[in-house]
Amino acid sequence: MNNIDKIIFSILEEDDEPKKYNVLFTPRRIKDRKRARLEWAKRILQQEHIDGDLDLSDLPITDLGNLKSITGNLDLSYTSITSLGSLESVGGYLDLRNASVTNLGSLKSVNEGLYLSGTPITTLKPLESVGGYLDLRNTPITSLGSLKSVGGGLNLDNTPITDLGSLESVSGYIDLQNTPITSLGSLKSVGSWLDLRNTPITSLGSLRSVGGSLDLSGSSITDLGSLRSVGGSLHLSGSSITDLGSLKSVDGYFYLQNTPITNLGSLELVGGNLDLRGTPITSLGSLKSVNMIVIDKDSKLDVDSLPKYFKNKMIIRAVRGNG
Repeated sequence: MNNIDKIIFSILEEDDEPKKYNVLFTPRRIKDRKRARLEWAKRILQQEHIDGDLDLSDLPITDLGNLKSITGNLDLSYTSITSLGSLESVGGYLDLRNASVTNLGSLKSVNEGLYLSGTPITTLKPLESVGGYLDLRNTPITSLGSLKSVGGGLNLDNTPITDLGSLESVSGYIDLQNTPITSLGSLKSVGSWLDLRNTPITSLGSLRSVGGSLDLSGSSITDLGSLRSVGGSLHLSGSSITDLGSLKSVDGYFYLQNTPITNLGSLELVGGNLDLRGTPITSLGSLKSVNMIVIDKDSKLDVDSLPKYFKNKMIIRAVRGNG
């Protein structure tokens, strides 16, 4: 907010009482204010470095001039900017929502959140890291470029993304529902939940851990890849899964209802209930600990041969879809 804005705001909003200064908002004065703000922006963008925040939202700017770095937040939402030019780093968040940006220029790092929803962006090159939330909802993004880490959540809902490329870690959640994703690329860890519902993905590749819940219900998944642990619930109901691979623990509920799974592989621990209704599974394999095991009356599981520990944990329920 510039000085003119601050003065007007203080006049109009003091003590939450409306003031009789409507003359300030005549079309002529509004036009003068916008022109003055645009001239101010052009002057400040002659610098290569800016300390603090910079709000350029809703201005008809098309470039960032000589700017290479800023220590605070940079707001470029609703602008006509198409490229970030020589900008290399942002110390706070970068807001580009509903801007005309098509490429990130020389940008390599954003210390906090990066907001790109509603932009025509298709690639994040040469960006390497985002310290906070990365919002790419409803964009035509097809490549994450050189991006290796995201410190917050990653939202790719309703995008045409098919591959996560060089991305290795996301500290928050990843939302990939309603995407044509087929590969998680180099991804190894997700700190919170991962949503892959109704996607054509068939394997989790190099992914080893998910800190929250993992939802693969209704997906084409057949292979959990290198996955070893899920910190929340694991939803595989109605998927094409046949093998749990290296999976050893699920801290929450584990839903395998209506899948062609034939064995539990290396699975040792389920913190919640294990739902095996509508599966052809006959053995619990290496399972050592579980809250309860849900089966249906037509279960192929040889309950009589199970240890007493597991027999006491059996619940028989009807199969009711994939919920």
